[in-house]
Amino acid sequence: MKLYRKIQIIFLIASFFIVAFFIAYFYVQKKDDITKKQERYYQIGFLIDNTHKVSDLNMSNPTMQKILSESRFVNIEQKEKIQDILDKGIVEYKKNMPYASFKVLRVYGDFYLYIKHKNYTVLLYDTKKRYFIKTTVSLFITSLLFLLFLYFWLMRSLSPFKKLYKKIQKVIDGDLAVSLRSNKKDEIAEVANAFDDALRKLEKLIKSRQFFLRTIMHELKTPIGKGRFLNEFLDDDTLRDGYDRVFDRLHLLAEEFSKIEKMLSANYMPKISKCNLLDVVNNAVELMILDKEEEKECISICEKESQVIDTDFELLSLAIKNLIDNAIKYSIDHKVDITLAKDAILISSYAEELPYPLHSYLEPFNQYSNGLGLGLYIVDTIASLLNLDFGYQHKNKRNIFLLSMRNEG
Repeated sequence: MKLYRKIQIIFLIASFFIVAFFIAYFYVQKKDDITKKQERYYQIGFLIDNTHKVSDLNMSNPTMQKILSESRFVNIEQKEKIQDILDKGIVEYKKNMPYASFKVLRVYGDFYLYIKHKNYTVLLYDTKKRYFIKTTVSLFITSLLFLLFLYFWLMRSLSPFKKLYKKIQKVIDGDLAVSLRSNKKDEIAEVANAFDDALRKLEKLIKSRQFFLRTIMHELKTPIGKGRFLNEFLDDDTLRDGYDRVFDRLHLLAEEFSKIEKMLSANYMPKISKCNLLDVVNNAVELMILDKEEEKECISICEKESQVIDTDFELLSLAIKNLIDNAIKYSIDHKVDITLAKDAILISSYAEELPYPLHSYLEPFNQYSNGLGLGLYIVDTIASLLNLDFGYQHKNKRNIFLLSMRNEG
């Protein structure tokens, strides 16, 4: 689950708990307010009832005015208004007293206390406001706004992650020149700057590797050219042909280094076209620069099924060439069998089983190889570029390396 989705879930849960808390708080406060209101109404009703047990009720006398003022009630004297309130009012609750009865009426949020005695009736307007509702609603809205502020503030703080991700995608696509450096002081900027430093070192390393390979190729071509020139002055035809094969091999290695250098560059794209698999294998055999007798003695090709595939002709030839070279080099009888089966190329030789798993040999300059340790690394890299599966098995005392087409379905 993405970090942004986790943050959204956390804030949704927090919002739910805030809403639930304020609903419960409002319910408790409302219940407490009703209880206090009932006690207050009962007290004023009881006081009036006990003070005026007879018909001499005078709401204007100082004592009654003081009682009403302290209790925050106002006596309503207009008969029309009294009747209108009695008609429209909704009875919240009612109670009987020793000498009278009272009931609480609600009209559009205002509350009235109606006291009915056999000798008089009184309607009092409650001026005390229910501040807890406004307070609770205000706190609720403030809490939600604060939570929203925290959410957007946090999402904004994490927005550099998206920019960093997009830039990293450019790096993955091969654009090593992209800059990830940030002038901010937060942890995201520290990660971006550290990644940028690593990228700059990687860029220098790649440039150094390219310079190294190109220098080697350049330095190789000069002695090869001179050797070819001097070879023409040899009188011994057999010796001259032997040297020609050596120089051809050196030239081929230089060209192979060039292909590898291009292949390992981050922005290299294979040249995909329709190729006959047998032609690819034959081209790989030609890259071995073997004479006809040696080729016939060492290499056997069996085409079980003719296939035309979409691939890079030169790259796949280079991969097969390295597998053939390895098979001949490490086989007991220095022979290799190449089988073209359905959607797969099998290169097998009579040899001892690899002492370590295949992935141990797929790193460049690995310690398990007798040479530079580049052969299987090159094959694996080409297989990845061409969307092929590279595998190995030991069966019937034979090492079998497989290059198989991936099933896109």
